[in-house]
Amino acid sequence: MALDSVRDQMHEKLHNIDPGSFPIVPPHGSDIYALCRHVLASSSNILQRIDRCSSCHVIHHETQLNTMLWELNLQLWNNRIGYGHAPQTRTMAQWLKACLKHKLSDRCRFCHATMIREYKVLYTPNFMAFNVFQADNTKLSKNFSVPTSQGEVNFELVGVIYYGGHHFTCRIITPDGHVWMNDGRDTGAECQYDDKLKATEMDRLRTLGSRSMTVAIYCRGN
Repeated sequence: MALDSVRDQMHEKLHNIDPGSFPIVPPHGSDIYALCRHVLASSSNILQRIDRCSSCHVIHHETQLNTMLWELNLQLWNNRIGYGHAPQTRTMAQWLKACLKHKLSDRCRFCHATMIREYKVLYTPNFMAFNVFQADNTKLSKNFSVPTSQGEVNFELVGVIYYGGHHFTCRIITPDGHVWMNDGRDTGAECQYDDKLKATEMDRLRTLGSRSMTVAIYCRGN
């Protein structure tokens, strides 16, 4: 099935689920982050989120989630735990560590100490995504490992979505490192070959033409 046919069928199904985020009538566009939440959602909960006091360790709130979509921004980075000197270039492994454990602006209602938010990966999903639109000085990683209840699990970069001019484009990375790009306006259902990715050339994935990366998608490795 051609990519544009898959897009159109998914758009119709998602519009029936959430017409506000996925309107059919132009000029209103779809919410790319809502799209990721819907498409990457697991049939069961995969994350446990715990908000606890850093001093008295009282748990104030606990919930489970079915999607691994991380939003990276400066506030999250500044609230990270476990780093000394801040690295100038931030890797995806460093961002993930900040996502999994960071300080909150809230205070404990019992002792007024700083609150901490922690995530535990209960079950390893097939995919996870990062909202990197506001992740300054970030270098995409070809792969990294994730601590889970089943041990360390490797994830590999398989796609990057770009945004600019009210339009999204993407790159697709195969397991052996070959890169393909797609722009529905220019290439339609076809993908154009974009050379093989080398570890020393990861910075070229930051942009595609005049558009900047907005979502990085990783797949569980073998």
